[in-house]
Amino acid sequence: MNIQRQTIRDIPALVWGAPSERAYLFVHGQCSCKEDAASFAAVANDKGYQVVSFDLPEHGERKTQARRCTVQNGVADLHAVIDYARQNWNTHALFANSLGAYFSLVAWRDVRFANCLLSSPILDMQRLIENMMRWAGVTAEELETRGEIPTDFGQTLSWDYYRYVRENPVERWDSPTAILYPEL
Repeated sequence: MNIQRQTIRDIPALVWGAPSERAYLFVHGQCSCKEDAASFAAVANDKGYQVVSFDLPEHGERKTQARRCTVQNGVADLHAVIDYARQNWNTHALFANSLGAYFSLVAWRDVRFANCLLSSPILDMQRLIENMMRWAGVTAEELETRGEIPTDFGQTLSWDYYRYVRENPVERWDSPTAILYPEL
């Protein structure tokens, strides 16, 4: 398989497959990385698409960087990626997983994709954060006062993250989309 290493602004990326006018943007989920696009890229390449995968902050080659994986930073990265894609391909499609799907819904709500595949997407981040706050016994007022609160289940609750999510709800998505989920 043809794989090219790229840097999109300061974001490590891979472009999978032979040159094409069509590209899938692959946005991984939490605890994943750009290399996890390999299986998907093999299928998409057979269908005539290149695949662009990249590391979100605190993932893959960016694990040691100081830039945190917040919704704000994820959205900024996705803006850089779509600018790169628009310069290099005529048709854009999306494959996004879990947290990457949420970042995509926020960052690219005004982008019209030819096709979207969302795997186990987080569709309501506000509800997820509020559930985590309940599990940790943390109120919104306490979170606002303290700024960040580590939890016993490995997540750090952040007021800035929570506030951004509340102020930027995903209210529309105009691209044809299929939601993929594992079978039990």
